[in-house]
Amino acid sequence: MHWQNEPKDRLGPVVWLLVVIAIAGLLLFLSVNWTQAQDIELTWLPSVPLAFLNRDDFHWYLVSTEGRSEIAGPGELNLVWSPDGAYIAFESRRSGSNEIYVMDADGSNETRLTFSADNEYTNNPVWSPDGSMIAFEKDTEPTTVKPTNVDVYLMAPDGSNQRVLVNNSALNDGISWSPDGQFIAYSSNISGNFEIYIISIDGDRAITQQITDLQGSDRNPRWSPDGKMLAYVNYNNNLDDRQSTIQIVDLETRQAKTLGAEGYYNFNPLWSPDSQRIAFSVEHRYTMVADVASATIRWVFPNSSWLSWQNGSIIAITLSVENDPSIYIMDLNSGELHLVARNAIMPLWQPH
Repeated sequence: MHWQNEPKDRLGPVVWLLVVIAIAGLLLFLSVNWTQAQDIELTWLPSVPLAFLNRDDFHWYLVSTEGRSEIAGPGELNLVWSPDGAYIAFESRRSGSNEIYVMDADGSNETRLTFSADNEYTNNPVWSPDGSMIAFEKDTEPTTVKPTNVDVYLMAPDGSNQRVLVNNSALNDGISWSPDGQFIAYSSNISGNFEIYIISIDGDRAITQQITDLQGSDRNPRWSPDGKMLAYVNYNNNLDDRQSTIQIVDLETRQAKTLGAEGYYNFNPLWSPDSQRIAFSVEHRYTMVADVASATIRWVFPNSSWLSWQNGSIIAITLSVENDPSIYIMDLNSGELHLVARNAIMPLWQPH
């Protein structure tokens, strides 16, 4: 089955006027609340545990109403919670090569899962929805300037039963699980141009479907939590970072919507858990949050990055005020804002 995707509904001048107004309003809001935040304790404790990277010592911490604890040291990258919140998969070069490890939620019981050959680079662990598998990527030619041969692998959470899922002498990356755990979406340049594909995980019976066939390159697919849509980044001019948009395709109707600042670099789509909203970054300077049904931008966060959803309305986000990156928790419905930690980045809500 080949789902043709045709983008439409680009943002018009009226929407951009609203975006400008939203930016001005948020800047005023943050300037007022920054003064108020000085009275908030350095680590305002959220009820749901939140992990983040402290830029003072580059250690990872977990904060909640139970307190604050260190869970990982410097050099640990790409932390990913297991669906039940009991474990964390991550990358580390402590052995000399980039490998995947897993540890308990409190940072204990670290276990190395992969053992790459000298000419391999292993990264990007992604848990299956039921936590029974971890998908990851392996670059077999890491000495090249840009990756050219990246395969997709599967393994059990203890590192056993490793097997290749996608191996075709192309660059295959950006993996995302379907909510039912039966398929993986990824991007590949096997046809000469980057397109989005879906593959079943049935081993020898795996079936691959091409999802996109657009001008330019399609990268970084993200499956919606309800399983009905795929979001991805379309580079209009062969990976020109200044010309990308966020595409959302309905997998049943094959209709698509386009989000983002036209003519700019839009990337990293992040679904809300209820699939009603989607956040994405613009030019490493702004974070936008849109309603999916109407394709309308509702929030624009200047000087921001690294957003994490707790639910459909509560987010954790890194905001830089006066060149000081800090993690805030915000209720998008009420506008309530809390400072969690200064000089901190990369918030990650623990699943609960």
